[in-house]
Amino acid sequence: MPKRNRHREQLKAQGRLGVKPVSPSAGPAKPPPPRAQGATVGAPGARPPKTEGAQEAPKARPRSPTPRLSPEARALKHRLRRLRHEAHLKAKVPSVLEVLSSRWPQVFPEDTTKARPWAVGLFKELVKENLEFSRILLRETLKRYSKTVGYQSALAAGGPRYDLKGVVQGEVTAEQMAQAAGRLQQIKEKAERQKAEKEKARQEAAAATGEAPKA
Repeated sequence: MPKRNRHREQLKAQGRLGVKPVSPSAGPAKPPPPRAQGATVGAPGARPPKTEGAQEAPKARPRSPTPRLSPEARALKHRLRRLRHEAHLKAKVPSVLEVLSSRWPQVFPEDTTKARPWAVGLFKELVKENLEFSRILLRETLKRYSKTVGYQSALAAGGPRYDLKGVVQGEVTAEQMAQAAGRLQQIKEKAERQKAEKEKARQEAAAATGEAPKA
C-alpha cells in the first residue's frame, strides 16, 4: 500500500479525517450566545406562534355619539326637573310651617282665617333666627302660606302689618289691597272650575256604567 494511503487510513481510524485543523493561536472555540428568555425560534421579526387555548383581549367597542336633544325635548326635561324640585319642597312645607306656628303663633296661625299681614322684610327676620332649614325651603313655605285664602283676605281687608314680635311695621297700601282682592277672585274662579270639572267627570262615569248620577 502506498505511503499516502496508509496515512489516510490512520487518520480515518483516529476519526480525524475531514476535520479542519485548528490553529494553535486561535484559542478554544467560543460557545454560542445564550438565547434570551421567552425568545422564540424563527425568523427575525416573526410573530410568536399562538398557544393552544389562549384568548385574545376583547376589542373595545366604539362609543356611539350621544344624541342631541331638540329644543322641545330640552324644555320638557327642564320642566320635569323643576316639577320634581317643587314637589320635593312642597312635601317639606308642613313640617316647616309647624315650627313657625309653634314659635310665632300670632304671625303664622294654623287657622289661616286668623292670619295678619306680615311686615315687609319678614323673610330676612326669619333668616336671622338661624332656623334648621334652608332659605329655599323657608321662602317656599312663606310663598305657599301667603297664597292661602285666609292670608289674601287679610291683605284685601287692609290694616297694619306685623313683624315677628307683633310690633306694627307699616300698613297695607290700597294697591296691595286691590291686588289681594284680584287674587281672591282668581282663587274663587279656579275652585268653581275644578268643581265643575269633577261634576262633569262624575256624570260621564255614571253614564258609562248605566247608573243614575247621585244628587
